[in-house]
Amino acid sequence: MSTIALITAAEARLQIPSLSGTGEDTNLDTVIEIASAAISRYCLFPELGGDSPDIGNRTYTHYLDGPTLENIRKLLLRVRPVVSITSIEDDATWAFDGSSFLVASGDYTLIKETGEVWLDPDASHSWSSGPRHIKVVYVAGVGAATANIPPLVKQAARITTRYFWDHPGMQGRISVSRAGATSSKSTTIPIEIPQEAKELLSQYRLIEASLG
Repeated sequence: MSTIALITAAEARLQIPSLSGTGEDTNLDTVIEIASAAISRYCLFPELGGDSPDIGNRTYTHYLDGPTLENIRKLLLRVRPVVSITSIEDDATWAFDGSSFLVASGDYTLIKETGEVWLDPDASHSWSSGPRHIKVVYVAGVGAATANIPPLVKQAARITTRYFWDHPGMQGRISVSRAGATSSKSTTIPIEIPQEAKELLSQYRLIEASLG
């Protein structure tokens, strides 16, 4: 599965006045894909099965430790915002057979924006407290298709696409000054997105500690 394109070529051209027609759209689509992957990586979205990270909607399967005594009723999912929970199993034996230890959906409340799963006060279930006792299958991300990506993410994608389009030879290269002359050389520096894009993405960036 490839990274979702956060914007269309037409949307990207709004940020690049020099492109007045569709003649460069094939190349532009390639830059959009790179920009989308760079944004997903900056926001700390994980790779799945060797695919590039994707800030768009994907299904994740994560094994969580039981809650601490300080937050005995709360689980924190690693990727957010959360679209929906497919299933939660709480199994101290780690068998996770898909049926024996399912937690009823009526026993918990999901807060989508923060990825919190709270046991309801009248829940019949109690979370196990041991390591890796809880398996959660859920869908998370900022949108299922280009059309429903949030405006701030789209604008960050337009800015990043414009930056990469204007600097095609800069990614993976650095400038070196010697005796008054400047040259560039290949290196393995990471692809950086512009600071303006980073500021727009601040609310979508995951907390690194939650991904451990």
